[in-house]
Amino acid sequence: MEFLEIKNASITFGKKKVIRNFNYIFRPGVTVITGRNGVGKSTLLSIASTLTSPDTGEVSCSIIGVKQPLNIIKNGTFVPDKPDFYHFITIKEFLKLMKKIKGLSYNLHESTLFNEFNLVKHLYTPFHALSFGTKKKVFLLVALTIDASVIILDEPTNGLDAESHKVLIKHIKNNHQAGHIIIMSSHDEEFIRHFDATMIAL
Repeated sequence: MEFLEIKNASITFGKKKVIRNFNYIFRPGVTVITGRNGVGKSTLLSIASTLTSPDTGEVSCSIIGVKQPLNIIKNGTFVPDKPDFYHFITIKEFLKLMKKIKGLSYNLHESTLFNEFNLVKHLYTPFHALSFGTKKKVFLLVALTIDASVIILDEPTNGLDAESHKVLIKHIKNNHQAGHIIIMSSHDEEFIRHFDATMIAL
């Protein structure tokens, strides 16, 4: 079975120990990290994605039965709470770059989710002209349509309208049914209730 393991992870910023000896094995399904603001949820997700290295501890995963370091480019995807990109890049250019990086055989702007998120009218819009919610949808589009083994989402509903909430719920459930490991933080209790999620309080 696939899993992502964080073992004995600790990290300190300045004099504050943000994460202390965190141990957990994430398995296929939805896991939600909860806790008050400033407790370290975003830091933990960044460690899980390997974008932040802990002071001590390690992150590993088992993909196709082989334990190895997580390759977030090859095996996973991460959507930060406040996603952004080079301001002069258009959505079409961004998606073309993601296709190349992820080694996809199809165009992301032709996916069902692209239309459901109503991104067609923004295809040639540069990032600097996009609203926060639209930027979030672009990153979620990539995360939820590339068949990633590990999907990490930091406050995924922030900036989304009610219709986009429904679309997001549907596609997270689809990825759950596909056997993917989905790790996310969220303060949105109504959103969380749609999933048979494992809860971890920090």
